[in-house]
Amino acid sequence: MKWLNILKARLRALVRRDAVIEDIEEEMRAHVEMEAETNIERGMKPEEARREAIRSFGNLGRIRDLA
Repeated sequence: MKWLNILKARLRALVRRDAVIEDIEEEMRAHVEMEAETNIERGMKPEEARREAIRSFGNLGRIRDLA
């Protein structure tokens, strides 16, 4: 059954590549925002919190290109 899910995901990626990339970008944005919120709760200023969240997440462009 696991192979069927993998096959479905790969077919979707082939057929709907733009939608898959959009989903990945939205997921990355959500993670950055959650990390920024955590940083704010730790006492960072919002600009600093977001900058640090992006830095800690890594190179978003490279991650997206690997998809």
